[in-house]
Amino acid sequence: MSYKFLVVGAGEGGGRIADKFAEMKFCHRAVAINTSEPDLDGLQHIPQSNQLKIFTPMHIAGAGKNPDMGEQAARNNADTITAFLRWHCLAEWAKDKDEQRAARCDFILVAVGGGGGTGTGLAVPLTEMCVKLGLPVGMIYTLPVGKSDGTVTLINALTLLKPLHALAEAGTISPFILVDNEKLLSECGSNITDYWGAVNLRICQPLHVINVYSDRASKYVSALDTADLGTLLLSGGCCSLNTFTVANFDRIDAAREVLHRGYFLNGFDLRTAKAAGLIVVGKANILAKPEATTIYEALNKEVADCLSGGLIYKGLYEDDRLDHAMRIVTVFNGMALPTERLDEMLAEMGRGMSAMEGKERRVGSFDFSFGSKTALRAPGMDRLSKKLTGRND
Repeated sequence: MSYKFLVVGAGEGGGRIADKFAEMKFCHRAVAINTSEPDLDGLQHIPQSNQLKIFTPMHIAGAGKNPDMGEQAARNNADTITAFLRWHCLAEWAKDKDEQRAARCDFILVAVGGGGGTGTGLAVPLTEMCVKLGLPVGMIYTLPVGKSDGTVTLINALTLLKPLHALAEAGTISPFILVDNEKLLSECGSNITDYWGAVNLRICQPLHVINVYSDRASKYVSALDTADLGTLLLSGGCCSLNTFTVANFDRIDAAREVLHRGYFLNGFDLRTAKAAGLIVVGKANILAKPEATTIYEALNKEVADCLSGGLIYKGLYEDDRLDHAMRIVTVFNGMALPTERLDEMLAEMGRGMSAMEGKERRVGSFDFSFGSKTALRAPGMDRLSKKLTGRND
């Protein structure tokens, strides 16, 4: 793999994502931090040695969907969390320099399920601690499922989005992978025992695929290598990844349509991206077909048209395990927030608030808006964001 990711799962949702990375062996190491011991006990693939239980000021399990409690737990346990991160990320347990060099990670990916108390409260202070380790830091941030997750959860998630996006725009966290759980759940079936596993696998897979192939040799002119992937992932702003297969080589329009269709979240304007990557993988006999060349060239042109002069990285790789289809992976990074989808979530939140007698006072100080209509403002989170980015506005 090009990069040895340390995936840090914060809270219940983030811990489940990190657990899926560990299960699929999609990362170098996965750890989980939580205020709830039962949530940590539910992880199947992250051993106890890679789990950290921190205490809230009230010394109870969980933060009760109160991000202030989660944030305070992070602040009160900052030294413990930092030592835990250093131990697992920098391999301070290694016996010698060679072992440490092989065991240490070189990229941190924080996973947070927006809306709860622990993960939402941990997100900014945990990012601050990770940045101080001197390695690149990215984030996977999942948005809640509208009505079924409740209005308070939606308020928590959207309130946190502004400071996180500010950090992404400043390049403090990159990539900033924004995920719409409502969209993924609608596409991953309805089996309650399996659908969150399917959702989390879908979140993990595209990044893993591009991380694997960018470390492989290609006999073709186009090869997206490790340095290219690094530049691509560190472009700031919002990041969208997509992976799909093409088996019907006559469906060029369908391939173009899939490229534009949101994989994690609908509504991104690909034209706002600063950089893009395109990887095409297939058997040698499949890639040799004229139709495969046509698909590749069409997708390449589509990506170039979207970027209008931004950086484009391309890779073409052989893999005999793929049978009769081509696998396509695209990455667009450095994008603006998907305001249309966020406006829908704000409208849903507004309806929920109207139904919550007396709750308007609780969030009355927040400015819920994005972009031309927007920019979430939570004073406490803004202070932390300014501290991380060095802004004085």
